[in-house]
Amino acid sequence: MARYVWRDDGFYDRATGERMEAPDRICRPMVISDVVYRSPLSGREITSRSERREEMKVHNVREVDPTEYRPTYRKKSNAEKMGGEWNPDAGKPADLGDPSIYKRLPAKVSA
Repeated sequence: MARYVWRDDGFYDRATGERMEAPDRICRPMVISDVVYRSPLSGREITSRSERREEMKVHNVREVDPTEYRPTYRKKSNAEKMGGEWNPDAGKPADLGDPSIYKRLPAKVSA
């Protein structure tokens, strides 16, 4: 059985120096890394797929299937062009309530 070494742009037979004939596709195992993010549901850091499944189960949520998603656009021309729904109020806050409850930021003091 021939032994091969990697040189510059491919594998070569160690004894003869001939380039190895490789198939178009090489089969290999697929490795998927774990996810790491802060959950928007609980604020907890999720570091594995099992934690993600558990978090979704506890909060009674599920992933949205891509076929269920239909984007909503605020501009009618974009909705027509992209084939989505048009809603001029999409993404706007529903009701901000009494504006007097919001505190103003202090003025910037120059040194």
